[in-house]
This record gives sequence, C-alpha cells and structure tokens, in this order.
Amino acid sequence: MPINDRAFYLKYAEALKHPGDFSSKTTDFFAEDANINVVHPFNQLMGPNAYIEEFLFPLQDSLKGLYRRDDIFMLGEFEGQNWISSTGYYVGHFAKDWIGLRATKKLSYLRYGEFHRIENGCAVESYIYLDIPELMIACNQWPLDMGPGHSRGYTGMI
Repeated sequence: MPINDRAFYLKYAEALKHPGDFSSKTTDFFAEDANINVVHPFNQLMGPNAYIEEFLFPLQDSLKGLYRRDDIFMLGEFEGQNWISSTGYYVGHFAKDWIGLRATKKLSYLRYGEFHRIENGCAVESYIYLDIPELMIACNQWPLDMGPGHSRGYTGMI
C-alpha cells in the first residue's frame, strides 16, 4: 500500500478526533461517486454528500460535541486492492433523539468499524458498521422481550 494512502487516511481520522464540522475532510476523503455502505437504517449511500447529509449531520445533531476515538487502525492489500480499516467509538452527549432512540442526556459511545477500498488517493468503496444494538442496551431501550434465560436466573447486561 502506498505510504500516502496511510497519511491520507490519518489526516481524515485526525479531523474526526475533535468536535466540529467534519464535512470538508469527509468530502476530501471519499471519491465523488464512492459507494458507501452503512448499516441499517442508512444502507447504501452514494458519494460523500449523501453520507454527510443522511448519516453524519444527523449523528452530530443528536450527539452534541461528537468526536471519534480510533482504537485500532490497519491497512494492507487484499486481492490486489488497497484497504484501510479502523475501529473505535463515536462519543458525544446524547442530547437529541436519533433513529428512533430517545436521547438519554448522558455521554454515549457508539462503536464503529470501517473498511475503505482506496483508489487514486480516495475511498471508492466503504463498509461502515455501527454497533447500534450496544447503544440501545446502554440507553436501556432494547426493543425485544427478555429471553428464556432471564426467567432462569440469568441477569445479563439488560
């Protein structure tokens, strides 16, 4: 993998470590016609503008002071393609309802994992996973009834 791909991604990641408007670095990172796949309810978003408008701005609006903490970063080649991935948490004060979850008015953590295929210095294909179920549990808003293990004395995370 070219060293400039690493530096390019790290510049993008660094911009997300601080609360503020992430849109310019996001637009710089993704190719104009990037195929960005985010977990449901976002699904396939075409290009950085759709990603910003449909995912990033609503998340920033709901989690005040939003920033991203990267815990693991990897890059390498797979089947002749350059990939960059990272995992960590989006962190912010859950001040406004988001995708049907009621705001808790508390500091909240949303685990993420991202995989980006890089061509010509831009992400052209991305897969972004969000641990929304973990956030639901942390917010005490799990939508399912307790399973049979609960009636047998299991007192898991919920």
